[in-house]
Amino acid sequence: MSRNHSQDGVFLDTGLLRDHVSKLREERKLALRLREAVVSMRMVSDPTVAYQYNSVLRDIDQLIEYFGRMAKLLDDVDDEAVALSLRLRAIIEEDTESAHRTIERAILL
Repeated sequence: MSRNHSQDGVFLDTGLLRDHVSKLREERKLALRLREAVVSMRMVSDPTVAYQYNSVLRDIDQLIEYFGRMAKLLDDVDDEAVALSLRLRAIIEEDTESAHRTIERAILL
């Protein structure tokens, strides 16, 4: 996610971040399909081993939840990074305009 980190700041590659979110969503879909397959297996299996399938299903449910939460979290990070970038750009533009006005006044004196 961060290619360059120094005491002066952090570089955040939002494209790479979006790629990671996409991969998390794909992993979640894969886990959902796995869950469906295990449920189908449980339905045709011997009832005495159903508890073992239930244990596996709980683990899969945790994976599904994890992938969903991580995708949401990184989506939020992306949104915040974009918003912060836009705010910083506005501040820089405002300060640049102010500096130009100050320089122009100084030259006219």
